[in-house]
Amino acid sequence: MLVHHLSAASAPIWLAVGGYGPGSGRFGANVAALIALAALATAFLARSRFRSTPTAALLAQAIGLIAMNLAVWHVARSAAGFGTGNGRAGGIVAAAIALAALVLAARTLARPRD
Repeated sequence: MLVHHLSAASAPIWLAVGGYGPGSGRFGANVAALIALAALATAFLARSRFRSTPTAALLAQAIGLIAMNLAVWHVARSAAGFGTGNGRAGGIVAAAIALAALVLAARTLARPRD
């Protein structure tokens, strides 16, 4: 929800109330986490016995790299510490999920084919 606020200079300023709008710090961490979860799901699908080609594992690695880059970029740009609502902890969690997807996809690619 957006709230219109008049400052001392009488210039209108729109504030995000609730902390989950596109202008909040949590938004970038949430996007990175969703992409990391998609990479992890793709890596699990690649690990299943139904997939015999390495295409799904390569796709999981590509998605995982994108998620890792977004998460690290978000953590690097966050200005304040934990508990301030800027999404630093969410970015770290997204990076950990992306790393898990990358490791799982790499293990899938490294296993011998039957």
